[in-house]
Amino acid sequence: MVSLITNGGQNALAIILTALFKPSDTIVVDDFTYSNFIELAKTLHIKLLSISQDDEGMKLDQLEDMLTTHVVAGVYVMPFRSNPTNVAMSITRREKLASLSISHNFLIIEDDYLRYLDVEKTKAIINLAPSHTIYLSSFSKIVAPGIRVALILFDKKFEQKIKHSFTNLNLQEPTLDFEIIKHLINHDFVLKIIDSQMKQIKTSLTLFENIFETKAPLSPFQWVKIDSAINIKQVKERLDKLGIHVLYSPQFQAGGWKSNNDYFIRVSITAINDLVKLEKLLLTIKRTISSS
Repeated sequence: MVSLITNGGQNALAIILTALFKPSDTIVVDDFTYSNFIELAKTLHIKLLSISQDDEGMKLDQLEDMLTTHVVAGVYVMPFRSNPTNVAMSITRREKLASLSISHNFLIIEDDYLRYLDVEKTKAIINLAPSHTIYLSSFSKIVAPGIRVALILFDKKFEQKIKHSFTNLNLQEPTLDFEIIKHLINHDFVLKIIDSQMKQIKTSLTLFENIFETKAPLSPFQWVKIDSAINIKQVKERLDKLGIHVLYSPQFQAGGWKSNNDYFIRVSITAINDLVKLEKLLLTIKRTISSS
């Protein structure tokens, strides 16, 4: 297995797509997926096909049907806390996806951006299909958004193409950020930072659950349904006027802003340390997206 340090997760994705995929290739994604991956695929003229999720992750029966009618070059997944829905892929689904990648010879791009929150340490897909999986994990969610460092793991057979793409896209490795991360790791600060972040997430999550009267997954981001009686554009206009920035579900759809019976917003619950201010903002959001 070969590892490579890059300038953050988005840079890692750009390296992977330019190295191992070509224009007109098809990559399968979740129905709602990482918005910047959608834009990157558009820029590189890579076609995205979406598949719906259930509470175990991507519906692989739909993928199997798709494999009979399309030539699929890759599948992009975030097995733990999929962005933006927070759905976690079960180990059974991971095993099946790994098996399909081998039998149908497509690549899995495994984006494990919130791995540090997985206290059960569920087996990564790269461990199940190492020769068909490109794994990446970044430090921006672990340490700080300004630290743009990510790690790519891949089989040696991809080394030449990936390193060639890395050289074409980067003048140099992220030396300053890399030295910061190395210092934090060597002096055991990363674990302390993770512990501190976990405490903040749990505290903010308790507040979120009380306000929205729901059980929510352990994540710094929450996926909240907008009342179907309210127009999503009106929600956006109201929150914009109040200076509240959230992300909206059409931004995460591969087809862009399209008709849908259900709309959602993605809310960061850890962007504000002040719980009083966070409570006020969450209550405002709840009133804005609810007809009751």
